[in-house]
Amino acid sequence: MDEINKQIDELRGIIEEQNKKIEKQQKRIDSQAERIDELENDCVLNTSRINGITRSLDSIEDEIKKVDVGSSDIELSPIEEAVVYYDNPERCTVINKISAARAARIVKKFSDWSVKNKGKGRRLSVKEDSLINLYESEYGEKLQSTQFRRSFEVAANLSRGKLELRKDGGNELHLLPDKELITTNEQLEKKKLEN
Repeated sequence: MDEINKQIDELRGIIEEQNKKIEKQQKRIDSQAERIDELENDCVLNTSRINGITRSLDSIEDEIKKVDVGSSDIELSPIEEAVVYYDNPERCTVINKISAARAARIVKKFSDWSVKNKGKGRRLSVKEDSLINLYESEYGEKLQSTQFRRSFEVAANLSRGKLELRKDGGNELHLLPDKELITTNEQLEKKKLEN
């Protein structure tokens, strides 16, 4: 019986040693897990910094493009700059409110959605042109007439006299007869070649 108790005590000693080794290993694992968490947090922070730098570089590139445009005597209005130079016009500093973002979206689609006036020029009308449905199908947002009026007003204000809001026949946005609205890079490049 003494022999069995002795063997049991030896086994208990071995088990205790193994438990101590397991505890040490667990502490190392926990320490490594904490380090991994720290590294992941650093990675997220670095990714955020890289994204910020990328946005800054994009902005600088856009400013360089604007300088190039200025040298060819083509003057874009602020709303035209927003829709021509930015894939997402809301990234442009001029587009700082929801009505301005909507105005940029409307201006971007102006040539597709507008109709010719009896004389010259083009117009968008909330009443006649199914503009509410066109906007909703394109952007997934249903606007009321007053929201279009505000967006038209912002578009006119940011167009440097190219667009005009008229309220006499309902809310309408008019491209004046002697003006040209540039909404794509292709139109801009074509205009550069003409000058």
